[in-house]
Amino acid sequence: MGFLADNCTFRLLTRELIATSKPFSCGYDDLDEYFLKDSPLWADQMYGKTYCFVLKEDPQTIVCAFSLSNETIRVDAQLAKKEFPKEDTA
Repeated sequence: MGFLADNCTFRLLTRELIATSKPFSCGYDDLDEYFLKDSPLWADQMYGKTYCFVLKEDPQTIVCAFSLSNETIRVDAQLAKKEFPKEDTA
């Protein structure tokens, strides 16, 4: 299938997982700080959750991480109709 599906396990990125994992870096200092320090605080405040994939053969190795937000972006109804017309489903 793909690398993640074949070689990794999907996990919630928790303080405990961070503490027991090998150092993780996505290559961007601000994102690294967010994933390793801020994302648990974000989850505590119920702003969203952060997930990761770890290697099946070495669960202490985080391969990638991402967050899902509980926030929304409100768009004015008229603007939405103008910018995002409905698709013709026929």
